[in-house]
Amino acid sequence: MMRLTALVMACCLVSGCAQLGQSGLAVTSREAVGVRKIFMQTMEANRQCLASFDTGVEVTWDSVFQSGRAEGYLQTMTPAFVKFVAIGPLDQPLAMFFTDGRDFRYIAVPEGRGYQGSVQASAFRRFAPSGLAAHELVYWLTGRLPPGDLQMQEVRRHDSRASYWMIFTIDGLAGRHQVLFDPKSGQIIRHRAEDNGGAFILEAVYGGWQQDGGCWVPRNLSFSLPTGQGSLFVRFSDWRLQAALAPDDFVVDIPQGFEEIEVR
Repeated sequence: MMRLTALVMACCLVSGCAQLGQSGLAVTSREAVGVRKIFMQTMEANRQCLASFDTGVEVTWDSVFQSGRAEGYLQTMTPAFVKFVAIGPLDQPLAMFFTDGRDFRYIAVPEGRGYQGSVQASAFRRFAPSGLAAHELVYWLTGRLPPGDLQMQEVRRHDSRASYWMIFTIDGLAGRHQVLFDPKSGQIIRHRAEDNGGAFILEAVYGGWQQDGGCWVPRNLSFSLPTGQGSLFVRFSDWRLQAALAPDDFVVDIPQGFEEIEVR
């Protein structure tokens, strides 16, 4: 299960903070209304923009369990399908991870083992980053917000007028979110989340945004977790937006002869 830790984190993580606290500077009500309108329109357009994609990835991680680097490809499709395949130097698959937001399957090729079970299984949750639900992973990876009506609590200006902190909750999801948003470009720069008790859960930092067919996608991102839980950096390449993917494309079968391990 050690490599399961790394590969699940490869879809998820960079060492971090303690809690969100108060970000940014106060703004006038008129300024807040204008920025909020742009933000809401942009988030709605983003949700409609990207149903599925595949891309090359390079992942570097460092955790208390192990450190490493992997190259491969990543495929996602809304509402919650994610598949990551790590490729070796001879283009052979070394590991495969799949989730549909409810169940997962992880295949460690060199070990000849396949792990599978519910994402709610206690063993899976021990290795997955706390606070990051499997069904939200698609949206964190692409710099978008999970489905649900936004309940805006506050708008605050960053140190410069170029970007603003949008502070809100999402119906159906626990906790509170802060997004650093650039209204001129419509891009999310940072996305932080805290639990209902105000403790820091996760932060994603996006960079190198590029536009393809009207859709903006990041070229790299890093994930932060509470201090000591690990670090991860992901670099994307060769984006294929609106890829013609179907649920069957995310089926990962455990090869014949491999040991099958049910994770509980």
